[in-house]
Parts: sequence; structure tokens; C-alpha cells
Amino acid sequence: MDLDRLLSRAQCRLQLGPIATDAFFNDATLPGAAFATGDRSGIDGKVFGVQTGYNFQAGWWLLSMEADAQLTAQHANPKFVCPGTICNPAGPVIAAFDQSQKVEWVSTLRARLGVAATPGIIAYLTGGAAVAGLQTSGTLFGYDPTGAPAFNPFSTVAVNAGWTVGGGAEARIAGNWTAKVEYLYIDLGSMTTGVNNQLNTTVTALFNSRLADHIVRAGLNYKFD
Repeated sequence: MDLDRLLSRAQCRLQLGPIATDAFFNDATLPGAAFATGDRSGIDGKVFGVQTGYNFQAGWWLLSMEADAQLTAQHANPKFVCPGTICNPAGPVIAAFDQSQKVEWVSTLRARLGVAATPGIIAYLTGGAAVAGLQTSGTLFGYDPTGAPAFNPFSTVAVNAGWTVGGGAEARIAGNWTAKVEYLYIDLGSMTTGVNNQLNTTVTALFNSRLADHIVRAGLNYKFD
């Protein structure tokens, strides 16, 4: 039995995509008036974190349990517009994610099943549970009943649980040091943000986002035999 601990992970590129957000607008001054729209975009950024785990090896086969945690800089800035003819006679209502949609951190707990492609290289599949810290924030711009411009900031922070699958390869480079390249698909479910307490405008909005993360990362491992 080997203890496989990832002491440091090289900074790597992430692409979160797609993130699909549905936006729903309603104006209390116009009974029955509603507008729905949506956006589908990718979020990219960088990540840095650590990993630890155990390896159980029998012949050419490898079974592992791994846990990792990383901070990310993933973000996107979608914008949704409800036409004035529908939402507000004074003009359009705009929901701008000027403070962005963010994935602040991601952590996974996974099993790994691998086979030795050569004496020094292992190819593997992996899968398990995932959890992430998410933030949605921005500003809703509109007009009050007198036609004066009005705005209201909004923000929601959530911790979502989900699942992950992927695969990769790990190769011995020198002594107890190995390097790995890995791909993970992470499904983080959905989060809802409501702008329900307007200061100067009667328009409210609701945003429902579904997040799926595609991660490609490189790592450096040190094995304690």
C-alpha cells in the first residue's frame, strides 16, 4: 500500500462550460406582464490547489482514493435585457452581472482505477463526489414609476454538491516524484438568485443557473512508500 500525496499542483487552465442561465422578469405595475430569456456561456479561469490520497496496487492494476481542494478564478459576466414594452413603460430593464458569476472553490472526493500502460506510466479512470462554492452577483437597472433611473444590486452565495467523472495519466519522473495530466467533468447542479426587494423600481427578476465544469489540470505528486 502506497500513500500518494499531492504536495503541490501546477497552476492550470480551466474552462467552465457551459453555464446556462434562465432569467425571468416581472413588473408589479403591469399585471400579467412577464418576460423570460436566457444565456449559455462558458466561464474560464485558473486554479491552484492540493491533493492527497492512497494507492492500492496489485500487479498491473491500481486502485486509489483521492481528495482535492482548489481555489479558482472562474467567472463570467452575462447580461439580460427585458424590453420596456414588456417590463416597464419608461424603458428597458437590464440585469447585468457586472460583479460576475463565480466559481470560488472546488473540491472532489474520488475513486481511481488504473492500469500500468508501461512500468512507469499509469492510465486511469476516476469518479466520485464534488462540492463547490458559487456566487452570483450584479445590478438590476430600471426606472421608477416617475421615469427616473433606478438600480438595485443583488448577490447570492451557495455551496452546491454534485458529481464528477474523468480520466488521466500519471508517469514517474524521478525517484518518488510523479507527474499527472487529468481531465474532470463536474456537474454542480443549479442555483437560483432572486432580486425581490427593489428600492426604487417595481421590477423583480429571478435567475436560475445550471453549472457544468470541464477541468484540465496538471499535477506533481510525491509518493511516501
